[in-house]
Amino acid sequence: MAAVFASPTFSNEDYRKYRPTYPRILLDEVLSKVTTPTKTLAIDVGCGPGTFTHDLAPHFARVVGIDPSEGMIAAASEKDNVEFRVGSAIEMTGVEDGSVDLITSATAAHWFPESWWGEAVRVLKPGGAVALFTYGYPLPSPSAPHRAIVIEEMLKYRAALAPHSAGGNGVAQSLYDLLPVPGTHDIPSEGWTEVTRKKWMAQVKPTDPPSALAWELTLEAIRLIYAYSSGSPYHKWLEANPGKPDLIDETMNRIKERSGLTDEALIPCGLNLGVVFVQKKE
Repeated sequence: MAAVFASPTFSNEDYRKYRPTYPRILLDEVLSKVTTPTKTLAIDVGCGPGTFTHDLAPHFARVVGIDPSEGMIAAASEKDNVEFRVGSAIEMTGVEDGSVDLITSATAAHWFPESWWGEAVRVLKPGGAVALFTYGYPLPSPSAPHRAIVIEEMLKYRAALAPHSAGGNGVAQSLYDLLPVPGTHDIPSEGWTEVTRKKWMAQVKPTDPPSALAWELTLEAIRLIYAYSSGSPYHKWLEANPGKPDLIDETMNRIKERSGLTDEALIPCGLNLGVVFVQKKE
């Protein structure tokens, strides 16, 4: 993934602007898993430009965002009790042994090597928690105009990206059901509590609960979110197809031609959201 961030087709600033943010219901669920007596330090690993990092700030004395991309760290903004530094899941630079109450990772843990769990054990306090979460692609809600056309064209887009997807992309789209965690993939379960999971699904039918991760977006905003939510497959496609019309632009043009929608048309959307929890035993 770091190679994608260094690609000439990639913009750290656009990534910061157009990646989806996370709902309050997720933050509350994450905070409910933190049982250490004092909440002195939270670490957000693979933090990117700090999309989730700042959400933690009111709840901990210090919050540190760590990312291997210098460009991402440059795009992040430090303030108050939040700082950012270059590092990685397997080398949490400057983090002392047994000092961390909570480790989070927002749509990044599918790129971590399995050995990162050893670093998590090192830095966590006894009882410290790990929360790893990710989301799926935007899905037009049942009330969206010309929903069938939009879904059909976006599925074609995803199919075109499939040959450029790495293993981590499939793990993310599983909502972390396939994520290596303690007790799987030869990762020792000793020292960890039982892994638990929670999901919030996008609204598919009018009778379904409303999406926890939902917006009313213009078609142009959906274009940008799809480009940057697709992450590495989209940028790998661009590098493999120099000179060809941009895949997401072509997709949106077909949607507009078939539906009559404009770039300013408002489309209610939801995203599936999944989170994995585990704690270091006391």
